[in-house]
Parts: sequence; C-alpha cells; structure tokens
Amino acid sequence: MFKSAQVGTALLFLSQEAKASKISYRPLTGTAPWSKSGEESTGPSWLVPTWPVNYSVPNFGVDSDIIDTQAHIGASEGLHKKTLSGDYFEKSAPPKRDYFVPNFGVDKDIKLTDLNIKEAEAQHGRQILVEDKPEIKRDYRVVNFGQDREILANDESLSQAEGKLGIKFDASSLAQPNDIKRGYFVPNFGQDREITESLANTEKTEAQLNHVWNLVQLESDPITDSTGETTQYLHPEGAKKIKMNYSVPNFGEDQEMLDQKKNLADTETQMGHVFTPKESDAAKPYTVPNFGVDFDIKDA
Repeated sequence: MFKSAQVGTALLFLSQEAKASKISYRPLTGTAPWSKSGEESTGPSWLVPTWPVNYSVPNFGVDSDIIDTQAHIGASEGLHKKTLSGDYFEKSAPPKRDYFVPNFGVDKDIKLTDLNIKEAEAQHGRQILVEDKPEIKRDYRVVNFGQDREILANDESLSQAEGKLGIKFDASSLAQPNDIKRGYFVPNFGQDREITESLANTEKTEAQLNHVWNLVQLESDPITDSTGETTQYLHPEGAKKIKMNYSVPNFGEDQEMLDQKKNLADTETQMGHVFTPKESDAAKPYTVPNFGVDFDIKDA
C-alpha cells in the first residue's frame, strides 16, 4: 500500500510539473560531437543539481507476487522431485527433417472419385477432360443507356413534394435525432389487467375440466399431412364467396419489358451482333449418372 501511494504521489508531482513548463535538453559544450556553444538549455543545475539526490530509498522486501510464485515453484519441485531451471530459454534443436514417410497408397476418396469418373465416361461415351480456365474479357465497352428510369421518377417525385410543402430537402433532414433519454423512472402499475383475467380464466377452466394445462408440447402435431395438404384446423368458409374467374383487362406489355427490348435492340445495333438464345436439345436429355451407394453410407 505504501509503495503504491508513493508512486501515485510521484506521478502527480511529475504531471503537475510537466504542465507548468516544457523540459528540453541540449548537451553541454564538448560533451557530444554535435553540441555547439550557446545552445545549452540544461543550465548549471544539471551539473550541480538543486533537487535532492542520493537519498535513501526504503526496502519493502520481495514483492508478495514474487514470494507466492517462488513458493509455488518450490511446491511443484517437491511434488515432482525435479528442479525447475531456466534452460527452457535456450534455443532448442531444429526439427527433424527428411525423415522416412511410409506410402499407404492412393487415398480411398481419390479411388472412389476415379471410379465415378470412369463410370460416367462409360455411360455417356465421352471422356471427361479438364479444360483450361478461359480468359475473362476485360476493359470492354459498356453501353450507356442514360439515367435509370426509377431515379428519374424519384427525382420528379422529390421535386413535386418540395414544391407542395414549400421546403427544400437536404442532408440535414437525414440527421439522426438526439440521444434517447435513458435510465428514467418507470412506475409499476402492477400486472396487466388482461394478463390477470387470462390467468383467472385458465384456473377456472382447469378446475372445471379437472386438468392442468401444460404449456410444453411434447408431441408432434403438424398442421399438414405427409402430402403437404392442409386437412385440419381449416378456416370455416364464410357466407360470401370470393369472386373468381373474372375478366382481367389487358393494359398491354409491361413498361419494363418494353425497356428491356429497347435496350437489347440498341446493344445489338451497336455491337453488330444479334443475340439469339439457344434451347437445349430435347432429343438428348441430360441424365444423372448413378455412382452407386455413397461411400459414407457403406462405411456406416
């Protein structure tokens, strides 16, 4: 405790002194090759200090943490009948290198993969080759279709709102509100009336049915059957039927579809190429090869 108090007092004095004046140091003439006459900023007090020096520093003995650590080391040495030394700081021998590694053959996963590839090649009558990675086209020309239609619509809506309200929206309107008040007193009005009534109704029902309602559901009770069709807890049909199969007016092609077609036509004209999507060959349906039972299933 005394040592901590002295250190804290010394730090306090140092901090106050540092605030009072800035301490700088320049070597005395002749004490360093770069020292020049007239640049000394230390003053004669560095040679003949005016502050206390060579004073006695009390010895409070070995620190309690050091004492505890040494006691623990001694107890461990006595328990294990071995003296702990500092040789673990010495550089250890380099790790063993170029030693013999047994060859257990091809890994079973590699064997299974090779077998699956061979079966797939035999089934489809073609050899599976690893193709080189195609070079990605870069720095190509990107067609500029102008500002997006939704951005234009948003700008127009913003202008109309500003004109109607007579104000100009700027970044200040997006500023976050001041910090929410926290830690204030909240009065306790007791249990909510609806909760009280629900608990009372539950107790009455349990007494009437001679059954305690357990809120933990231990059995599965799906709302649908195995086919996914809802067969229970159906909503009762109302007296008024929902109108169905009515005529829907045709307002023509969607504006976004028209924009897409126009953009496609402009791009084809600019690139000098007609984009023609190709459908897959229906006469050659893709089949998924059967690689047999999974290796993990066999092991299980």
